Parts: sequence; C-alpha cells; structure tokens
Amino acid sequence: MRKLRTTIGLRLSHDLARFMRPAVFMAFAVGVATAAIAADIESAPPKKNGDAAFILIDGEIKSGDDQKFRKIAAEYSDAIVFLNSEGGSIVPAMDIGRTIKLRGYKTAIYTTGSCASACALIWVAGSKRLIFEGGEVGFHASYLDTDGTKLETGVGNALVGHYLSQLGFGEKAVVFATLAPPDKILWLNEKTASMSGIDFETIPDTEKQEVPHLAEVDPTPPTIAVVPPAHSEPQRQLPAASFSKPSGYEQFMGDARQALRSPEAFAEALRQKGFQASVSYDDPAMPSMDVGVSGEKIAVAFSGCSDNGCKYIQLLDWFNELTRQEVNAILNKSRSQEQYSHPILVDKSNQLAFYNYIVIGSEGISAQTLVDSMEYFVRSNQELLEIALDMRE
Repeated sequence: MRKLRTTIGLRLSHDLARFMRPAVFMAFAVGVATAAIAADIESAPPKKNGDAAFILIDGEIKSGDDQKFRKIAAEYSDAIVFLNSEGGSIVPAMDIGRTIKLRGYKTAIYTTGSCASACALIWVAGSKRLIFEGGEVGFHASYLDTDGTKLETGVGNALVGHYLSQLGFGEKAVVFATLAPPDKILWLNEKTASMSGIDFETIPDTEKQEVPHLAEVDPTPPTIAVVPPAHSEPQRQLPAASFSKPSGYEQFMGDARQALRSPEAFAEALRQKGFQASVSYDDPAMPSMDVGVSGEKIAVAFSGCSDNGCKYIQLLDWFNELTRQEVNAILNKSRSQEQYSHPILVDKSNQLAFYNYIVIGSEGISAQTLVDSMEYFVRSNQELLEIALDMRE
C-alpha cells in the first residue's frame, strides 16, 4: 500500500522601545479585545517596517491551535508572542513552541498575565523570554485526567524532556519543568531562576506607564486553582533529594550529553547503534539520509547547515496509492486529534507527505534523541495509515 520517495530534495532595550510605543500597542490591543470573544489566537501586524508583529495566545491550548498558529506565523518574519493561559494539551503547545523556535520569535507574559502548564512550554521556546512585573510563569509534571483525578504520566514527562532538549535546554530545565506534581505549580521567578536552567528577562512595572490606558486593554488572566504564585507567599522548598532518579538515569543522561550537530556525526552515531545510515549530498543545501526505523524507511534531512553543523532535522515519509476518501479521512483525523507527524496533501494528487522537524540548536542533540524522534514519528504515521486500512476491510 505504501511507497517511499527518498529524494528530498534584541537587543532587549531596542525591542522594548519598539513594542511599547502607544500607537503600536493600541494596534495590538484590538487583537486582545477580540481574542477573548472570537478566537484564542489573534495577531496584529507591525505598525511600520522594522517593528515586530504581535501574536496573542489567550485561553486553553487545544488540538488544532498549533495549525492555527502556524498559519498566522507564516505571515510574519518577526513577532512577539504574548501568552495568557492556564495550560491545556501539551502536544499542540510543543508544536507551537517549535514554530516559535524555528522563526526566532520572542515570547512575553504581560502585567497581570499568567502562563502555566502547557502554556509555559510555549513561552520557554522564545528567542528572548520576557516577564513583565506582575506576570507569572509556572510548570508542573504532565498528567492524565481520569474522572477528575490527575495522574502523573511518565510518557508525557518524557515528551516534555525531549522537547526541551530540542530547544537546547539541559537536564536542569527538564527537572524543573517536571518537578512539581500535577496538582501544584512551581513558579519561575528570581528566587527559583538559579535552579531552573531557564534564562529570562524581567521587565519592571514602571515600563507599563509608557502605555496609556493599559488597564483597559490588558486581558485578565484566568484563575489557576493550584498553589498561589511565589510572589504572594514564601516559595516552597524543593531539595535535590525530592527528585528520585529512575533506574538507568545516569546512562540515559550520559547519552543525552553527547550533543551532535553535523550530518556525518549523526550518521556515525546511528551506525554505532545498529542503524544503516549514510549521508547523501545530492542537494548540498539539504544533506539527507535514509534510515530504517521499526521496519520502515524514512528520509532524514538536514537544513540550516554551516561549517559548525546544522540547525534543523526534518523527518519525511511519502505515501501514495491512497484514495481521495482515505486521504480526506487521514487529514481530518490529524486535524481533530493530536499527532506527532503532520500529513500534507501533495499538490492535487492523492499522495500524502508526512513530516516533522527537530530543532538541533547551538548546543546540538544526542543520537538517542534523534532515534526516539524517528521511532515516535513512524508510530504516528502508522496510526494514521491504519485509518486507510480500516476503510478497506
């Protein structure tokens, strides 16, 4: 049924001066005012050349929000993403974060704004992470909601850890982001910054005086029914002993520290793990290799490459011999439910291209991170293709 194609072919002060201009902010305020009524994600274009656009994400993060965000992001080469959300689903949140990372957007929590749980995973992807005084960002472990009972999920935490490594964060940030239990929140502030491994800028409250009538246009954050934020009561103590390292943890982290950036280094590391991998330079701007994963072959392409390595890895698989009805069913499924891979209809044919990408970053990623991503990508593709198989029975 399937056939694979293997050819793939702030400076801070300056930015603040720009986006704090009253005229520019008021343009954004229109988006803020309508977002709470009409949509969860709104944008305002730059007032003039050289200004950044504004994108607001307000409310619960849900499946499909990642696609909505990508569509908006395609319009702007530079943007500041303002966030006001108590969380939601982590998979679309992480996909939004990957888009932010890829495009180099900044992220911000404005005065009285609150960003927790899945929202924090979006905020952390910013090229510059800003918190206006009075705003707050908080993290906790991933969970499954079973009849109102929040049960921590190891798979969810593993995905968060993998995502943070894609963004270039180390072990410290992974521990911080998953340390608090599902019914609590660990707030990121000046007191907890040193243990978080996450850099951010705090914007003084006096800055908001440059924006007239701010109180009238600034959205009111939702109430988060968890522990109060750290600035209203003493921060709870979180000793290192409270993090219990699982069996094999040191070996896993040892592999994770073997950061790679070049196609040849990845190919060699994959061969050492038993994979058949060799790099093709048919397209010098996008070196690629075919890798067998779980009995399937996928294309692994590298982009943004220089002498120091590459910035991104793209995973790609193509499927044809599908009927239009099967294609539509797969596309509808991917739009309605969270998926790790993203199917796209190729031209007007019945051929689907499944893709995802990994941000290597300046610090690189491990070969195991690539292996985990490829295996998860293949499983996600197979789950979607089961739709076509079921329709043929």
